[in-house]
Amino acid sequence: MLVDQVLLRLIEAHYISIILAGCILYFIRNKYGHGLDSIPGPFLASFTDWWRYVDVKRGSAHLTHVGLFRRYKGDLVRIGPKCVTTTNMNAIRQIYGTKLIYSKVMAITQSSTMRYFTKYIMLLSSLPFIQCK
Repeated sequence: MLVDQVLLRLIEAHYISIILAGCILYFIRNKYGHGLDSIPGPFLASFTDWWRYVDVKRGSAHLTHVGLFRRYKGDLVRIGPKCVTTTNMNAIRQIYGTKLIYSKVMAITQSSTMRYFTKYIMLLSSLPFIQCK
């Protein structure tokens, strides 16, 4: 009981310092905690997404991105604490996995369980679908 009272008084006396320390730790974690600190970009963009929000709100984010690539002279530019943009198409394919690994085939027959599902079926190969026909 005594420990609770002492702890409560300490928090009441130093709540501003606690909040300030929490904010500082949050921004430091954003800057260095995601493994993107070696990628160049605007200073404020490494701490918070507000920089990107204001840029998009102005309506000229695409022009800003072109300017950032010219300024930092590289394939990667950090535009947020957890956000990186690139001009390298091979990097885009690797990051987002745009290589087609599934063949999409149309469901032709409908069984009683597939009565309401007339969407596409994704299969690794067309062989199981051909065998079902």
